[in-house]
Amino acid sequence: SSGINAEYGSPWSVSKLSTQLSWLTTGQTLHSAAVFSFTRALTLPLYRNFDLCSRVLCDLRGVVSGGRSSILSTLLGLYHTLRSHEFFYLHNVVFVKEYCVWI
Repeated sequence: SSGINAEYGSPWSVSKLSTQLSWLTTGQTLHSAAVFSFTRALTLPLYRNFDLCSRVLCDLRGVVSGGRSSILSTLLGLYHTLRSHEFFYLHNVVFVKEYCVWI
């Protein structure tokens, strides 16, 4: 097994595209968080695709509209994806686990 959950992507991709995990940047509003995320994704050569960013935002709306159980399920999938990596597992320790507890 490669340790990569295909549904959530590789630990590298998740960590680089997440503004919180890569730059410790959080938005004060949903709009500013979306702008930070779009900017981050559009500056990486591998992912420069506005349509992809828009689809991710639509997916996020679906997760959030599903309520706490949907959000927790997504966070646990992310936790599983990051835990197998020798460096990115630290994101679990610092962020993802705390978000799971908070939800």
